[in-house]
Amino acid sequence: MTENPLRKSHDEKTLWYLQKRFELYKNASTDLKLQAWCREMSARDVVWFSNYFGSTYNPRVKNPIQPFVLFDKQEEALNWIEERYQQGEWAIFEKSRYIGASNISCLYLAHKLLFTPNFQGAIASRKADFVDKQGSQDALFEKILFIINNLPKWMQPKKRIYRKHMLIVNNDNRSRINGETGDDIGRASRSSIMFLDEAAFLERPDKVIASLSENTDTAILVSTPNGMNRFGKMRYSGNFPVFTYHWKDDPRRSQEWYNEQKKKLPEFVVKQELDIDYSGSVEGILIKPEWIRSAVELVNKYPGMQNVGKKIAGYDVAGEGSNLNVLIQRQGTVITSIDSWKNLDVTQSAFRVVDILNDKVSICHFDADGLGAGTAGTFASIESLPFEFNPVHGGSRPSETLWEAENRTSQQKFTNLRTEMWCLLANRFRKTHEFVSGIQEYSLEELISIPNHTDLISQLSTPTCQMTSTGKLALEGKDKMKARGISSPDYGDALALAFTPENDSAKNIIDYFSLMS
Repeated sequence: MTENPLRKSHDEKTLWYLQKRFELYKNASTDLKLQAWCREMSARDVVWFSNYFGSTYNPRVKNPIQPFVLFDKQEEALNWIEERYQQGEWAIFEKSRYIGASNISCLYLAHKLLFTPNFQGAIASRKADFVDKQGSQDALFEKILFIINNLPKWMQPKKRIYRKHMLIVNNDNRSRINGETGDDIGRASRSSIMFLDEAAFLERPDKVIASLSENTDTAILVSTPNGMNRFGKMRYSGNFPVFTYHWKDDPRRSQEWYNEQKKKLPEFVVKQELDIDYSGSVEGILIKPEWIRSAVELVNKYPGMQNVGKKIAGYDVAGEGSNLNVLIQRQGTVITSIDSWKNLDVTQSAFRVVDILNDKVSICHFDADGLGAGTAGTFASIESLPFEFNPVHGGSRPSETLWEAENRTSQQKFTNLRTEMWCLLANRFRKTHEFVSGIQEYSLEELISIPNHTDLISQLSTPTCQMTSTGKLALEGKDKMKARGISSPDYGDALALAFTPENDSAKNIIDYFSLMS
């Protein structure tokens, strides 16, 4: 029973589990030892429990009671939540709408209620009916009870589940789940874990979050975006683990489905609720989320671009504070490795870079402003350093690159070199999106391929770029980002450094202003 199904598609996976369920239920109905084994396996692993015993309700199909056979991303989400619970962490679970993310929260709580003695869980939303409305399968409590009530009788608690408004109790093991709503969220008894559903839509989030901080060590804030409000700022603060559940992670959703939604819904709704784009209402975003998605998809569509080109690294230097040291390696236009760390001084971090890179790259571009000066000294002191190093001063003057369409150089166009580097990076992402979307052909050397790395992806769309009074483009400074509640884009800076143009590579390039439209 513990073998893994062949997962060519989710439909095949579901069929595999349905066959296994039928065999298991038939044999276990009269085999007490097998029943005990099933309870033991279920208690160990919520993923195993759901795939063999979970159920969901879908009124849009002929047979509305459906087996809760998990998508791969749902399995990943449950394991991620359990890790947060074990470590006692607050975390952000961002999602597209219409892909059943609330079922994951309810499944997790149902599992804990059944198999964890003295568990004290909670789930909350901004309105009471969203949490507990008897008879409504849209209510969170009804989803939890549906999972329990559709188990085989021998898997259900021996004593009847106690149920009243905003409270579910398993009398077998004294575990309970509280429901909370509105401004009262966080004011009930302490919880082992709290799920805050649609957290971006709370009316008074500061009040709720302050109360929650006294109530639970583990809070999972689940939501689609709603602009760069408190939820959005928490998501990009760098202070919380983030899990992203995108509509493309749902095998039931296709590009055709997405295109239909675009026809029905306003553009800003599509961007926020489907594309998980917090910047739909933020002006001046430099690298658009849809461009980034295309860069993630590129290498899967064109695997031949791997293992081609020069091997180069970009290193964003940090001290011993909260910012991260980030080292990104690429071969040609494909990102091949991302490393990050903190709590080492500049010299220790420089030696770590050497250990990681060894002879894997020909050159490492690094941020030489501020603390980076010490990095240059450390690299210079190492005999037989296996790679060249290039100190990059982001605050210095831009290059002499000519922007042909405007007949202007980068020095006339950008306020500093860091702005130029990010704009060149944005140009790569834009071209990649046009290439992947079939809009325009480009050579692969002009594109960029990145891994599905949550921190990198989230940071690339955070800095804005604005026009100054002198007509130059200026990338948002880290101090201004901090004032917006956004952490330093360490991964984004490392990526920009990895694509730093070499000194002799200035050439005519296209008009940049299309990026700002």
